[in-house]
Amino acid sequence: MRNYIIAVVLFVLAAFFNVSFFSATLLFIFKLALFGGFVYILYDIYSAGTVRTPASLPEEPHSAAVVESPSSKPAPRPEDVMTSPDETPRLSKLLSLQEGRLSVYLSRLFDIAFQFLHPQHGYFLLEEEDTLTLLASKTGDLPLKPRSTDFTAIFSLIKNSGQNILIENHLREDVHLNSLYDGINYKPGSIYIQRMPLDEGHALYWIFDAKSSGFFGAQDLDVPLKLESLCRETIQDFVFKINTQIEKSRWRTEMDLYQSLLSVSGLDDALEALVERIAARFEAHKLTIAMKDRGEKFPPTAHIVKTISMEEAGREGQKFELEDGLCGWVITRDKMYLLDDIEKGEYFIPRFSKDEKTNYGLHAFMALPLHYDQQAIGVVQLEHREPKKYTSRDARDLKEMIKVFEDVLKRIVDSDTKKEADR
Repeated sequence: MRNYIIAVVLFVLAAFFNVSFFSATLLFIFKLALFGGFVYILYDIYSAGTVRTPASLPEEPHSAAVVESPSSKPAPRPEDVMTSPDETPRLSKLLSLQEGRLSVYLSRLFDIAFQFLHPQHGYFLLEEEDTLTLLASKTGDLPLKPRSTDFTAIFSLIKNSGQNILIENHLREDVHLNSLYDGINYKPGSIYIQRMPLDEGHALYWIFDAKSSGFFGAQDLDVPLKLESLCRETIQDFVFKINTQIEKSRWRTEMDLYQSLLSVSGLDDALEALVERIAARFEAHKLTIAMKDRGEKFPPTAHIVKTISMEEAGREGQKFELEDGLCGWVITRDKMYLLDDIEKGEYFIPRFSKDEKTNYGLHAFMALPLHYDQQAIGVVQLEHREPKKYTSRDARDLKEMIKVFEDVLKRIVDSDTKKEADR
């Protein structure tokens, strides 16, 4: 508590305190020192906290749980969440990354806003399309278990006002926050709502209430607005760091693949190295590499040159017509296929041959073409029993690995051609 108060005091002094007899340079140094102290104390508060995911936080009398129950699935990987470097993913997924560090940091900023405004109660919520999540709350000793419907009337207040901060200092007893306090001897007289829109359908909310009327004033706006700016910068910085982490991991994967392929002398060795690296990067119940047959044109065919699987369909050496299933379509159409579930839909889609009657419980499907001399000559295919296992990020990573293999494949073919010419 003492650190929170010191942080708020330093922030207010740095933001509003001016000394007339200080020169501009001295005043700048003075404010810089105050802001430095504020950042240091904030970091100290953050470091002292136990970092946990929102889903793992136990119920406590002073903080509420998630409004909509979170899934029991394990926390997603960064590469699953960050589907595009230029697109901000769902904040609810970001909050679960790196053991909930972003969630903890945003909650610290909410705590500072609460200490500055000093209301009776406070709520920090995330709105994502039709999902509402309570990230943190300050409710004292009240035995509250808020539901999403309890905030519907509150949200309508600020959405209908056309502004992102709304203060109502004379609440009637029959509206607004009363659904939160049914059966409790407490009626709010004032409410402060701060909406932080992130993009369409996504926003953060700070909601504070006080028992007395006229509790919140215009002088209360500056500090929460600056803290809102810190919230946005924190999210942007977190996204940047996660993207950097993913890019470093991708770069290391490429370098490892290049190093493993440097010494190979033939196609078989190169395929072994590629399969080893793909298996290390991706989880799959079936991995297949097939190559187009050069001499077979009517109809065009391909055969499986490498596979990791126990299924009957898709064994090494198996030949199939390119128009019979997904694997062949990737080659003929020179197109990547990323399917959440190959069994979803009205019709059965074979992977290799029309003779197939089952997919052996495999659902998620990701396949990319292999190229030589700008022509699709093969396919790399991954399958998993869990639907939606693979993401567009996985497809990009696999594409980068295939590009490395294609470079090596060209080197091997060119070397073999040169040896033939020298004979």
